[in-house]
Amino acid sequence: MSETVSKYRWVIVAMTSLTNLLDISFVGASVTSLLLYTIKTDLNLTGIQISLLASAGSFTAWLALFAGILADRYGVRRICGIGIMITSISALCRGFSTDFWTFF
Repeated sequence: MSETVSKYRWVIVAMTSLTNLLDISFVGASVTSLLLYTIKTDLNLTGIQISLLASAGSFTAWLALFAGILADRYGVRRICGIGIMITSISALCRGFSTDFWTFF
């Protein structure tokens, strides 16, 4: 692999991570903040539990760094497909959650 490809690879990972971080922070937080009261009353959550759920989205932004490394190693299509599958299954499971641990 040439040096120019290696240099651009990290630029792409950095730009993707920054985009993912901004997307989760702004869009994800605004949607979650609109639903926090409803989720809190529906699942009988404490203040600590609801704050953990509200801040969990920012944790996934850091996973984008590892996803970039895995995409280089195993292929972008494979890693994106796995990511979409995991996100879809977890969103479906959250729809049927009845308490904090099944929602988280």
